Amino acid sequence: MKGKDINRIKLVLVEKKRTAKWLSGELGISPVTLSKWCSNTTQPSLKILDKIADILDIDMPKHVHKAINELCKKMGLKVQFLYMGARSNGWIENGTMYLALDTENATQFVFGHEMTHAIKQ
Repeated sequence: MKGKDINRIKLVLVEKKRTAKWLSGELGISPVTLSKWCSNTTQPSLKILDKIADILDIDMPKHVHKAINELCKKMGLKVQFLYMGARSNGWIENGTMYLALDTENATQFVFGHEMTHAIKQ
């Protein structure tokens, strides 16, 4: 995915008027590691992205949903976010990935699970 920005850490830092050096200190990581994330050379884990979202006070679900939409599109899938009343976490049917928003599991983890099914097909 060369040339494609996966995360928006650099942009959010600018919006929040914070520096990468400051954020690396808050996370307790090397500025070099954060620089690689900001340039999209490497990616942080979802756990770290969640921590960054907390530190920078951003709405993580909005950004996660946008990324899920983009990845599904690349896989030739549509995505539908639903409230399921804990009946299901997610499934793929007729070219659409359905993801529950009210599951015990975070949406991004359900997405990862369902994406493995899509890749196997």
